[in-house]
Amino acid sequence: MEAKRPLGITVLGWLFIIAGAFGLSGVIINAGGYPHIARMEFRASLMLLLNGALALASIACGAFLLKLKSWARKLAIILCLANIGVALANFRLAPALLKNQQEFEKNEQLIRQRYKPEYQQEALEEYRRIKQASDKVLPVILGIMAALPIAWNAVVIYYLSRPKLQEKFEENRQPGESDLQ
Repeated sequence: MEAKRPLGITVLGWLFIIAGAFGLSGVIINAGGYPHIARMEFRASLMLLLNGALALASIACGAFLLKLKSWARKLAIILCLANIGVALANFRLAPALLKNQQEFEKNEQLIRQRYKPEYQQEALEEYRRIKQASDKVLPVILGIMAALPIAWNAVVIYYLSRPKLQEKFEENRQPGESDLQ
């Protein structure tokens, strides 16, 4: 007997498929940026491979969530945990973005080189003003960029872990069907 699929699972299934498709298109576009893919840095090629695998897993996960397969629910939870890990890793890299003094000095040097002397002081003051404003706003933006994926994935994990929802996946299981079918 087929269980009635909850609306939340329908929405999540399609979101996983769409996110996977966007991820896969990003991998294809980025790989296309390297005409000699064999010469890519190991780290870059590893990231492309990992992102491609995650995108394909996301598409499969979404498709089988729509079919109420129990293993897809577990895979969705694993993918969400991985996304939380990535968000935390990115947040850990945020201080490097905030304290890039070399970039600031390089940009000041470019202003001195490219602007006529009579305009340099005004341009430098404007650049410093913008830099001060970005130093205040950037931490907030980075915090939001880390918090949103963490919160979203935590909500999805909570939703998929609810006992009533797990029952829907179990109701859909055919007699003698293993968790991986």
